[in-house]
Amino acid sequence: MHLPTSLTLLAVSFTASVQAVTLFEGLIAANASRFAEFIQTDLSLVAIFTSPDVKTVFAPTDDAVEGFNETDFRRSLHLFARQGTNRNGRQQCSDEVTDVAAQQAPGGTVVQSNLPADGGRGSPIVAKAIAAPPPGNATTKRQVSGGQVRLFSGLGNNVTLVKGDTPYDSGLIQTVDGFFTAPLSLSATLAAKGLTAFASALNSTNLTSTVAAPLQAGVTVFVPSDAAFAAAGGSANVNLASHIVPNFLGVTPNLKDGVVLTTQAGTKLTVRVRGEEIFLGEARIQANDLITSNGAIQVIDKVITPVVPFTGAAAAGKSHSIVVTTLSVLVSLGFARFMI
Repeated sequence: MHLPTSLTLLAVSFTASVQAVTLFEGLIAANASRFAEFIQTDLSLVAIFTSPDVKTVFAPTDDAVEGFNETDFRRSLHLFARQGTNRNGRQQCSDEVTDVAAQQAPGGTVVQSNLPADGGRGSPIVAKAIAAPPPGNATTKRQVSGGQVRLFSGLGNNVTLVKGDTPYDSGLIQTVDGFFTAPLSLSATLAAKGLTAFASALNSTNLTSTVAAPLQAGVTVFVPSDAAFAAAGGSANVNLASHIVPNFLGVTPNLKDGVVLTTQAGTKLTVRVRGEEIFLGEARIQANDLITSNGAIQVIDKVITPVVPFTGAAAAGKSHSIVVTTLSVLVSLGFARFMI
C-alpha cells in the first residue's frame, strides 16, 4: 500500500522540522553568533562545547562580545585558548540541564559549571531571580525575555539572563549579557575586593590552611567588612574561627531560614532570612556570593560574636562558685556583718 503523495510530502516536511539543531545554529538563533565564532577559534574549545555531556551553554550576547575593547577581547581570547585546556571556557557550560524555571526558583539555585574547582566539584554559578524593572524601563522587554535572573560567579560579579531556553540538539542555550568571572583563591579574592582587615588578621593566625582547604563541599567564610572590624575594636577582639564554616558551600540558595552551621571554632550559627536579607546572629550579609576557587565568601556588616551555650549543671556550678568566692571576699574585707 502506497501513501498518497500529499501525506508523503507532509512526512518529509515533519522530519525536516524536527531535525536536530547544532550548537552553532542554536547560538545564532540565541543572538550569540559572535560567541559561536569565539568558540570556533580553537578546536579544543569546540570539543568542550560540543561534547554530548554538555547540556547547558551560557552564551554571551553579540553585544557583550563586541563590548570588549580590542585589548580585552584579545586577552579573553588568549585566556580561553590557553589556561588549563581552555579553563575559562569550561565555566560557560554545564553538564546539568538548567532551564529558566530552575533559575527562577525561590531563594535561587546553584548550577555546577564544568570549570573544575578545588576539591573536585564543578565551580558553582549562583542563579537568583531579580525584581522586575519598573514599567517603562528601557530594559524591561529584554530582561523579561530572560526570566529576570542574575548569575553570580567569581568575585561576586554577575551577569543577567537576557534570552532563555534556546534549544539545540544536546540541551539549552541561555544567553547572558557578559562573561562569567573565573574564581580566585580566597586570599586573592580578599585582596581584589579590598577586604584588608580580615586578610591581615587571617595572616597572623594558623587558619590560612583551613580556609584554603580543597574540601569536596567547599569552605565558606563570613568576612566582616573593614568598617565592621573597626567597630569591633580591631582584630584582637575578633574570633576568626567563628567566621569559617568548613564542608559547606554557603551561597545564597543554601542559606535557608533556620539552617544551623557549625564553625571551625565549634560554635553554632543560625541563619535567619528576613525578606531579601540574610542574617547570622546580628550580622547581615551585605555583599553576597563571592565565589572562590574552593568555596564562597559572604561579606557581613558586623563581627560574629560566638554564643556560649548554656550547659545546665555545669553552668549552675560555675554560678555557685562565683557566689562562694564573692562571700569569701566580703568576709576577708570585714563586711560579713552586713550579710546577717
